[in-house]
Amino acid sequence: MSFLLSAYRVMTGIAEPLAPLALSVMSRAETQLERQERLGRGIAQPGDTWWHAASMGEVMALEPVLEAFRKRYPEASFRVTTTTTTGRNRAAHLWGDRVGLAPLDLPRALRRTVEAWDPKAMILVETEFWPNTLHAVLKHGAKLAWINARVSDRSWPRYQKMGSLFEGLFQNATAIGARSPQDAERILSLGAPKESVRITGNTKHDHVRAAAAHRLPWGQDPLLIAGSVHPAELHVVVEAFRLARERCPNLRLVLVPRHLSRLQDCLLATKAWRTRRWSQGKEFDPETDVLVVDQMGQLLGFYGAGSMAFIGGSLVPVGGHNPLEATVHGLPVAMGPHRGVVSEEWEVLSKSGLGTEVTDPVSFSDWILSEANGNEARREERVAKSKNVMEELKGSGERTLSWLEERGVFEGSGAS
Repeated sequence: MSFLLSAYRVMTGIAEPLAPLALSVMSRAETQLERQERLGRGIAQPGDTWWHAASMGEVMALEPVLEAFRKRYPEASFRVTTTTTTGRNRAAHLWGDRVGLAPLDLPRALRRTVEAWDPKAMILVETEFWPNTLHAVLKHGAKLAWINARVSDRSWPRYQKMGSLFEGLFQNATAIGARSPQDAERILSLGAPKESVRITGNTKHDHVRAAAAHRLPWGQDPLLIAGSVHPAELHVVVEAFRLARERCPNLRLVLVPRHLSRLQDCLLATKAWRTRRWSQGKEFDPETDVLVVDQMGQLLGFYGAGSMAFIGGSLVPVGGHNPLEATVHGLPVAMGPHRGVVSEEWEVLSKSGLGTEVTDPVSFSDWILSEANGNEARREERVAKSKNVMEELKGSGERTLSWLEERGVFEGSGAS
């Protein structure tokens, strides 16, 4: 055991008696049962496999794998834990009373949990590295695996500094399904055995499906969908639209802000044109230039109706949002230079000619005009490429489950 890991275990053991008081102060919105779960005193319900996903995003990544597991092993018992209550609520919607909050990373809480559940394997999603949890599971004799495993650019320098801590944990991993070649390389450098690591892809891609297109009154006019636009990039989007309309007067814009609380900013920024809000009614004057979407959950339907898409969170240092939600509808995509969160998706789109980087209003408007002037043959070629890209990226859930099986993660459980 490394010095860092030993020191961590000693410090958390000393702090553990204070955990009930800390929870009562810091987690007042949680119920007594939820706080008991965090202390490893929740309702004991054994499960041969323990699956852990931190929050909503990780639950999404887990769903394709666990659903494939359940279809293949319908009689197998399992437990799912999450760190956040929002993640727990989503997981409970999918898997009912098999879901609870994860115990805090405290030695005695973990010992109680592991003894009550008696897992034969623990499967963690993405970047869940809790030393006491992993130590307790391994000491119990259970196998350890990660799925959709990733090491982000932001986390990588910190992990390198704590290499000795991770080396001891990764060396004991039975299987690791990495999201990308870069993730696999980083995980191997942190001490994971080469034979336990395989690139299985991003399981979240299995969720991406085309939505029914909203019916809009603009016919064949070119339509830019600006999705998940953050406040600090709004002026670039609006200025690019203005420049492009000087040469393409029938260009239309659907503006979907990332935060509805900034709706007034969008209305003010587009007041030079005939602008309306989506909530004012789905039937509207075709002379409208700009539609500002002021309701949640509508973006995919607009991608289905658009000609091209800009993906927000990429002209500001946020890291971008999922461009595949537009690609699955056959749209060409533009993003700014900040794409760290979706770098692997962007690489595929860029290589296939479906993704273009824009950095300012001029490059943005040039891209808009190039897409607005495209012919039908070009559009059909793009749709075909988009279909091929989506086929290439999907199926990670099944690949991941097959890798876990191949590595014997489920041996000794009801799924073996």
